[in-house]
Amino acid sequence: MSEEILKELLAIFAEDDIHEETEVNVDGKILNISLVKEDNDITLKLSYKEDEFENYINSLDQDIFVEACEKFEDLTGEHLDNDVDHDTFKSVVNQVISAKIEELKKQLG
Repeated sequence: MSEEILKELLAIFAEDDIHEETEVNVDGKILNISLVKEDNDITLKLSYKEDEFENYINSLDQDIFVEACEKFEDLTGEHLDNDVDHDTFKSVVNQVISAKIEELKKQLG
């Protein structure tokens, strides 16, 4: 992975002035890369942070996650894919959990 990034950066250094920002997902963590090149001055900023949505997904009970995935299209009318809106998916998870809570209340009552 780092070799690919270095090859891309070397190609960029050979170009004229440039202002670029990009995000790369590395093992569930986000690497933010900001590159500014003006004449012979080059500023490269890197920041590394965890992917909050992936952490959220990983924190879910497996049964809740599976049920949310199964019911996603029925509840939203949208197809579930890797580019899902995070808030929409969280909303579906909340609906699934709320339904489970109501089921448990009925069983206890």
